[in-house]
Amino acid sequence: MRKVDESAEQAANLRRRRKILGLAAAGLILVCGVGWWQKTSPPADAILVNRSGNAEAARSTPQEIVVYVSGMVGHPGVLKVNAGARAIDVVNAAGGLLQGADVTKINLAQTVKDGMQIHIPGRPQESSALTTRYPSDPSAQAAAKSSPQQEKININTAGAAELDKLPGVGPALAGRIIEYRNANGLFKDGEELKKVKGLGESKYEKLKDKIVW
Repeated sequence: MRKVDESAEQAANLRRRRKILGLAAAGLILVCGVGWWQKTSPPADAILVNRSGNAEAARSTPQEIVVYVSGMVGHPGVLKVNAGARAIDVVNAAGGLLQGADVTKINLAQTVKDGMQIHIPGRPQESSALTTRYPSDPSAQAAAKSSPQQEKININTAGAAELDKLPGVGPALAGRIIEYRNANGLFKDGEELKKVKGLGESKYEKLKDKIVW
């Protein structure tokens, strides 16, 4: 009888040991699995850094603004440039400065803004002509200043108010001249000027002696 009891107790002890070993093995596997997951998964702060980095990259993407360039540039008109561009960048994008451009009153280093207009005027032709022809004769310069040449208007740089002064040119025609100039570039001769709607041969004859190119 005692032998039977001892055998039963040994069997029970064996089952307890197996159960303990099984639990220990399961715990070891669980610990190893958690450790592997922690090593292979990115930390939370890294995820936050990546998200913020993506947002920062989106914010740093250049945005376009619209700027109007007129006057003594190769291709006057409306241009799209990157936000933060300088005036010199816009001028270069418009074909660069033409010979005779006057930039003494233009800050080419300024940062342009959306909807801004940059006008590049031309140098006064009369003053340079007087200096060349009459360098040291005040009376000759005074006579030349009173000549009709000073009243001539540059058809390629004049604004609407100046064009309105020409004979036969009212506000509407002045606007069409500027619109044609912006769309097609500077006028090269009278034949091209006469392509402007409303400016025919008769009107051109009236104003041709009062304009320069």
